[in-house]
Amino acid sequence: MRHQLPQRTGLLVRLTLVTVVVALASLSGLFAQVQQQPPDRSQRDVANYVRERVLGGDFGNRTLWMTSSPVDQTHVLRDPILKRKFDLRVPYPRAWVVMIDDQPKANFGHDVRWLLVDDQLTKHTDPIKKDFPPLVLSRDGAGPAVAFRCVPGVTPVACEDTASLPVEATRPSVKVADSCLYAVLVSGGISSGSNYSRYRQNLQSMYNLLRGCGYPAAHIYVYYADGTAQDFDNADGDNNDATGSDVTAGANEAAIRQRIQDLCKTLDKRRDILLTYFTNHGADDDGVCLWDATNNGLDADELYSPAELGADTANCSVCRHFMIHDQCYSGDFLPLASDGSHANLAVYAAASATEVSYGREYMAQWEKNNPGSTTINAMHQDVVANGHLSSTAGMAEGTAGLGNHSLCDCCQRCPWWCWLIIIIIIIIIIIIIVIIIRRRRPPRPDPPDPRVTRDYQSQRD
Repeated sequence: MRHQLPQRTGLLVRLTLVTVVVALASLSGLFAQVQQQPPDRSQRDVANYVRERVLGGDFGNRTLWMTSSPVDQTHVLRDPILKRKFDLRVPYPRAWVVMIDDQPKANFGHDVRWLLVDDQLTKHTDPIKKDFPPLVLSRDGAGPAVAFRCVPGVTPVACEDTASLPVEATRPSVKVADSCLYAVLVSGGISSGSNYSRYRQNLQSMYNLLRGCGYPAAHIYVYYADGTAQDFDNADGDNNDATGSDVTAGANEAAIRQRIQDLCKTLDKRRDILLTYFTNHGADDDGVCLWDATNNGLDADELYSPAELGADTANCSVCRHFMIHDQCYSGDFLPLASDGSHANLAVYAAASATEVSYGREYMAQWEKNNPGSTTINAMHQDVVANGHLSSTAGMAEGTAGLGNHSLCDCCQRCPWWCWLIIIIIIIIIIIIIVIIIRRRRPPRPDPPDPRVTRDYQSQRD
């Protein structure tokens, strides 16, 4: 037994040494394998790859949109206009989804290019020309969308801002409200990644212009994105959207159409004015893009087409209807004025039916005019002449000269001669009332005859 103990101890030592050697060898192999693998890629690495391999070494005046990390082959890229029915599968085991935005200052839809870059940055698909950012959907297109947006800092051109702008510190001047003035303001924005802050700024600008020329707050209906609160006029003075909102509801087509239909049925066609204003993205031939509530693409109920808007406003029961479209392909709405059912309609568009619109070019010049003292036709012509537009603005009137009126004037206002007639009528009525009163007053008794009074006094004496 005494001789067996040292033997067993030696065996254990040898086994331990062998185990240590094997473990070290395994770790060495694993370390070598890790050393051979490329490091994790970043969005900046992908941007540099696209610059060198796709753009010829120069970003130019472009921006890049990407996923935050590579996606696998269970993901698909889908055209956000669902009627087009276009899906693109990921061809590599893992790949970055990239969009080259060749016109970052333009509103959608404008020309962009989709491509996929494998996660090893060794190959990529041929760029596909489209006009909206793709929806990147998981689970073969049946799952939720992956975040996809412009990547800041990877190109010299800055991404368009999607953050909410602060409200103006000072309240706008507000004219005494006029009950004849009504407005519907719409901005869809599609999604958080493409709902640029300029659309909120456009709504705020238009809202305050209308309040400044007599539109009652209760007569301005605002439909914005997902309905997030926006305090456009800072009525409470605290510069905080969370404590007040001028938004009626989100940009939901059913709600917008119902509001416009109700106004066109119930307003006074002899005196009331209706303004409908649309700002954000536009789809070629499909109309105004609203909010993608389910984040799975815009279906027919999330696009407000010219045909639908034309049906909602046909023979609208207002004296004058002014319609302003500040989005891509907005010229698609100009024919409404001449279709025979919109004699009281004047349409103003920031771009032709085949063009995209750019930034705030149209509204930025429009807001420099005073809508209370300038006709809306003159305001539009000022934008055309002095707005330095990158697109071709247009206008159309259902009746010639319809736009030669202020946006803030009711119909059938009383001129000086009207007031003169009213004053004369009031004077005549007063005279008639006085005559009637005098005739109804009982007659006064005749004063006593002085001779009789003297005779009576003589008899008493």
